[in-house]
Amino acid sequence: MTVSDNGSGFDPSAVLKNEGGGFGLFSINEQLQLMGGSIRIESSSGNGASLSLFVPLEKKEEKENEVIREIKTEDKIRTLVVEDHTVVRQGISTLLSLYSDIEMVGEACDGQEAVEKARQLNPDVILMDISMPRMDGIQATRIILSELPYIRIIGLSMHDKQDQADRMIQAGASAYCTKDGSTDELLFAIRRSD
Repeated sequence: MTVSDNGSGFDPSAVLKNEGGGFGLFSINEQLQLMGGSIRIESSSGNGASLSLFVPLEKKEEKENEVIREIKTEDKIRTLVVEDHTVVRQGISTLLSLYSDIEMVGEACDGQEAVEKARQLNPDVILMDISMPRMDGIQATRIILSELPYIRIIGLSMHDKQDQADRMIQAGASAYCTKDGSTDELLFAIRRSD
């Protein structure tokens, strides 16, 4: 997908290093990397900007890993993705749906909707973003696990901060992954049997 404008332009390297203090494009880039995708930015002062987002649509070959348990083809892991960025949420869902042992049962855009969807859909696993509007992922995790303690929740964040990981685990999450981690790490967390 490509988006362009004729605005004042900006320094692409500063945006991707988060030197401007905002998290918009920086966050999108981090989340695209989680899916094996990338962002290309062409911009210069006074010449507008062109942003191209690339998300893989083909399943990557899975690396053999003895630690990952074998999943029978009929034993699908019902998964709900909770993420406030639409492109990233849909990208993660599309990526995971390419794996035969994972069934995407729904998406939610914030913690409040995550609680409602968890009650309705009864997933096996929830991928839960931490920073979201209306209700954050930590509060949503506490509520969901108080009602549905058998659901495994995996915290997702663009920040590799130990305090966020600790807070998510204290809320009851079974794992914590950063959005710039590898797809294999995320698959391992989803497939892990607790």
